[in-house]
Amino acid sequence: MKVSFSPLILADKDGTEFPGKPAHLEDPVRMKFAWDASTANPQPGESFSIGLPAEYRYREIGRHDDLVLGNGTKVGDCVTTTETLTCTFNASISAATELKGSGNQMIVAQKVTQDNKTTFDANGTKVEVFHPNNERILPIAWVEKDLGKYANSLKRESSSLTWHIQFSGTTIANHLKAEAGSVNSVTFNDVSGGGQKLNPDLGSWYVRVNPEEFGGGADGYFDVAKADGTAMNTDHGKFVLKPTIGADGTTASITLSRTDGNFAKNANYEIVYQSLAEGGKIVPGKVYTNSATLNGGKNTTVSAQMAYKDPISYDVQLTQGFGSFGVKKYVTGAHQNDVPADTKVRVNVSYELPNGTTEADYPSWAKKPASNPYTVEVAAGQQQAGDTLREFPKGTKITLTEDTSAAALPGALGWGGKTFSVNGTETQETATFSVDSSVQAVGLYNEVIQKTGSFSVVKKVEGSNKEAFSKETFQIAYTCENGSEGTLDVKGDGTPVNGPSVPVGTNCEVTEKEKQADGGAEREGYTVDTKIDNGAFTIKEGAASATLVTVTNTYSEVPKPTPTPTPTEEPTPTPTPTEEPTPTPTPTEEPTPTPTPTEEPTPTPTPTEEPTPTPTPTEEPTPTPTPTEVPAPGTSASAPSGNGGSNLASTGTSAMPVVAAVATLLATGYVILAVRRRAS
Repeated sequence: MKVSFSPLILADKDGTEFPGKPAHLEDPVRMKFAWDASTANPQPGESFSIGLPAEYRYREIGRHDDLVLGNGTKVGDCVTTTETLTCTFNASISAATELKGSGNQMIVAQKVTQDNKTTFDANGTKVEVFHPNNERILPIAWVEKDLGKYANSLKRESSSLTWHIQFSGTTIANHLKAEAGSVNSVTFNDVSGGGQKLNPDLGSWYVRVNPEEFGGGADGYFDVAKADGTAMNTDHGKFVLKPTIGADGTTASITLSRTDGNFAKNANYEIVYQSLAEGGKIVPGKVYTNSATLNGGKNTTVSAQMAYKDPISYDVQLTQGFGSFGVKKYVTGAHQNDVPADTKVRVNVSYELPNGTTEADYPSWAKKPASNPYTVEVAAGQQQAGDTLREFPKGTKITLTEDTSAAALPGALGWGGKTFSVNGTETQETATFSVDSSVQAVGLYNEVIQKTGSFSVVKKVEGSNKEAFSKETFQIAYTCENGSEGTLDVKGDGTPVNGPSVPVGTNCEVTEKEKQADGGAEREGYTVDTKIDNGAFTIKEGAASATLVTVTNTYSEVPKPTPTPTPTEEPTPTPTPTEEPTPTPTPTEEPTPTPTPTEEPTPTPTPTEEPTPTPTPTEEPTPTPTPTEVPAPGTSASAPSGNGGSNLASTGTSAMPVVAAVATLLATGYVILAVRRRAS
């Protein structure tokens, strides 16, 4: 078994190569190798290995990759440890005729060297290999860090992302418009993008310090404190890290304080923390983002993004002047782990030869498709099988679409949006690109979603006061067994209102509130009979299958009772002849003393003192005195004395009360007339 190497090439965390540049400590490096078992007669279960020198380590530990022949046939499996890649043949190797192939892996420079080459173990044989650009591995010099953010590289099986906020004591003071070395506390507002949530475990949040005197390498950084209060190293200061994570898990307020002084001018500081990938595993090719804004600074928002791009490419022998492409299927979303491993999708391929040429112009075209268009199948989480790759003349225009109709998913799961990624360019639904002289990697991403449906509610009003009540708005409540609940404002005129999207298969129920104050059906002065059609239902997929719920309120006016009058409620007034009756004087109210001739004779009114008008019968007649009622004064004076005149004397004595009574009547009449005259 023979294993050979190509020169090592500097790369970045995404696998992009940078020929002509040397590697520094902790830089990623691409290792390309070829294997040839033509003279070894390999058998199933046999293996070969590649051991790394002390200057390097494999970037991904425990990674599994297919071992393929030049024609794309899989003949084994390769797995990595920190120092060794071991490839083991499977049963297919027995039927293989061309027993050779190639591969590549990402390794990491982990030691500064003085030489420009090192020695690899090629299945037991020592082979010298040059470092990138034939130069030694260089140390990392200390560099003052401006305010910034970056993320650690990802691996295929990564379940989280690690973010760093970095600054120096001088640069953070500059952003805060403060004197260098005078700042001892900073606060950042952090926001994570989709597909991840900040790790709530405070023990995973920590601070590290990189003093200038220790250089810029990994060994120049010191972990000093955790957010859970743990002090890790106090030689470079005492620190308190306090993150406050928002309820949605994607935002946080992060405060870092130094309690024994200020941030040193000649030291770099980093806040290190994690976000957890949705579904428990990062999605290859998905771009994860994070940003942080410095409180009190101006234009001080720093951002970073990270994606895992599989650096393993197809290793096939292409015909001169031809190229190819291979599709790898990625499943994303919260339900990605619920997709069976044997789920396959169809990729439809159509092509257009360059510059108006035809097949006849390419007599050496051997691995061409059987038809145009044609279809290939790709399993979820896998790349297109090597034996299904087809060659195309360089410059051929390729168009790809996807068909998921045959890729049934379990339960209420369904396929969401689809995205193609070619050479770093992402497009939705379809991909178009030109073939070059290599095998281009095409990523096809499908989000797995839970199928949803909905319902709608119609309100109808019948009965009394229908016209007025149908213009009002009612609150209809819904409750679903998946925890979805709420209210809908529905007008009584029959206009349908759509409910929220709910997972297919969920049971829901619609009810109406009672109290008018709560938006319910009750109305003062009316009874209501509520009928709900389709009030309990199961969510079905799609708008066309949405359940229509009809809520009908029939109102009846409550009869108003006729009130019975009562004295207290409606008192009946007692009629009187006049509004202000004039009281008639009576002897009891104004008693008239009986005058005597000797005490106070009653004078007869004369016209000269106060003329008395002639009364009319309607007002009050004035009685006319007669001689018999009022005797002349001379009669009593000439009355004879002695017993012989006893009858006359008796008559005169009896007349005195009569005279007094008459005088009283006359006086009363005079008073009444006088009162009326004054009143008039």
